[in-house]
Amino acid sequence: MEKSIVKRNDIPEVVYTSEDGKEIRLTFDTVKRYLVSGDATKVNDEEVVLFMKLCEAQKLNPFRKDVYLIKFGDEPASLVVSKDVFIRRAQKSGLCNGWRAGIVVKHDNGSIEFREGTLLLDNEQLVGGWAEVYRKDWQ
Repeated sequence: MEKSIVKRNDIPEVVYTSEDGKEIRLTFDTVKRYLVSGDATKVNDEEVVLFMKLCEAQKLNPFRKDVYLIKFGDEPASLVVSKDVFIRRAQKSGLCNGWRAGIVVKHDNGSIEFREGTLLLDNEQLVGGWAEVYRKDWQ
């Protein structure tokens, strides 16, 4: 199967209303110039289009930092949705009954700790994160 290459002229502007009610107009060039974190020169056309379509489908506002397009070196780009989006949506649902969150830390001796909060000391290595979310309708 041959891989098709997206050409800039074929990429229409994406216009949609974000969940905060703002009209968002995303163009290929706006994303490439202003919305890539990391190495914008390495992001490819398909990654930009995927980001634009994610924003449109999920009604995310990249100018409010709801979502990030992150690119480092030749690795595939990462599309990261802000935790604030999930918090807003959970609160809006009326079913949110709170949450706890923290980091996963590796100590010098190799032991792993699941720690509430985000405090990381100089001699510790951050290896992940965790969250527990509680709903009013689930035990």
